[in-house]
Amino acid sequence: MNDPSAPIGVLDSGIGGFSVVARLKERLPHEDIIYFGDDSHCPYGSKTKEEVCTMTQQIVDFLVRKNVKAIVIACNTISTQALNLDGHNVPILEIIGPVCRSFSIATPRCVGIIGTPLTIKTKVYEKKLIEENPYLTAMGVPSPNLANLIEHGNFESKEIDRELLSVMKPILDKNIKHVILGCTHYPLVAKKFRDIFPDITFYDPAVFQADELTKLLTSYHIANLQESEGSFSLYTSGSSDCAIEAMERLKLRYPDSITENVLLKK
Repeated sequence: MNDPSAPIGVLDSGIGGFSVVARLKERLPHEDIIYFGDDSHCPYGSKTKEEVCTMTQQIVDFLVRKNVKAIVIACNTISTQALNLDGHNVPILEIIGPVCRSFSIATPRCVGIIGTPLTIKTKVYEKKLIEENPYLTAMGVPSPNLANLIEHGNFESKEIDRELLSVMKPILDKNIKHVILGCTHYPLVAKKFRDIFPDITFYDPAVFQADELTKLLTSYHIANLQESEGSFSLYTSGSSDCAIEAMERLKLRYPDSITENVLLKK
């Protein structure tokens, strides 16, 4: 935790977390990043809370053994269970709180959230938004299919178009103009959201999470001061094929190392 040269750990259920890595690289280009995607168990959004906690704790333990100085949860579903995780004295930054705090001074009075069934079922977004701004009303809509479609690299499929129209219909019916993308997979098809719904303002929580991590590193005096670009290491419990496609789509550079089929300790 006290070593500025230590890497940042980033974890996700699959490839969605690369949308977070892209924001971190923009904001903190000199930081070394170790990414773990649990592709063999994705999607997490249809699993129980207990399953999510068990699998995520194994990833946290893995990253702690890599001597990371902070852990970034690049997954909304996992973030709903962040308080149940043991970071072994390494700070854990979830993705939901930072974007919700931004609405304490924002002008919208009604906010929509789309996410996985488990994320929406917990109503954590609604609770945190109203805690920050009691004058807000919030509406969550679950998508059982969108994250999984994106996870398998179907970025331009008509099936995704149909799923977007379906998940956004209740929000459009309420004339809500501000929507949080409550799953890190969704920014991989951000252009589709903007093209199909040009009158809606979409919020990527990763932007706010990157800002919060920057503040944490600064306050603890552990920002990496190296002049060169930080390294990027990829670990996955499955194959990296879709991961490479996602990184290319986000214009992330090829990882310095890739380790596939990682078996986590129980």
